[in-house]
Amino acid sequence: MKFSTLFAAVCLFAAFGRGQAQTPAAASGLHPAVRIGIINIQIAIANTQEGKADEAALKTRFTPQQQRLQAESAAITALQKKLQAGGDTLSPEAKSDLASTIATKQKELRNDVADTRNDYQNAMNDMINKIGQKMVLILANYAKLHHLSMVLDHSLQWPQNPILYATPTIDITQVIVNLYNQKYPVSVPAAPASAPAPKPHQP
Repeated sequence: MKFSTLFAAVCLFAAFGRGQAQTPAAASGLHPAVRIGIINIQIAIANTQEGKADEAALKTRFTPQQQRLQAESAAITALQKKLQAGGDTLSPEAKSDLASTIATKQKELRNDVADTRNDYQNAMNDMINKIGQKMVLILANYAKLHHLSMVLDHSLQWPQNPILYATPTIDITQVIVNLYNQKYPVSVPAAPASAPAPKPHQP
């Protein structure tokens, strides 16, 4: 998953800070300490209540496609076993027809797998963008309240991630997850009431 748009939005906090009125320290020529936070935006999105619920719904939505692909693969395997077991019992024409059928079904399966993968990735990206856009606003508000000059995303691994070291105390991932859950709570369906236990039979 790519989060370049979210990362760019987060990095605007530095520009936001420069656009504000000068503090007394800045007006006097002194440079105030720069406060920086870091966040793993991928983990933050995935660990929100909304993210977990959406991911579960996405898996349920694509379960029929997955089962259909598994059935197609099993059908191809059965045809391949039939071709292998045919030996001398199948005529050359029958073997050729069967091999052609297998090749066609394999191509169809590859196309179906690619289409399903693309559909799933697009649906996942939509989910990420939906949550990410709201999360960036929460993150921006948190940064302003806590006077952070910049918040950097450390989702990626080096060398894509430019952060070589950061103390864990400036990681605000869980803080942002908690704030997001507070602002956008996901109601959990109540468990169905269990039937009352039968009363013991009195003689």
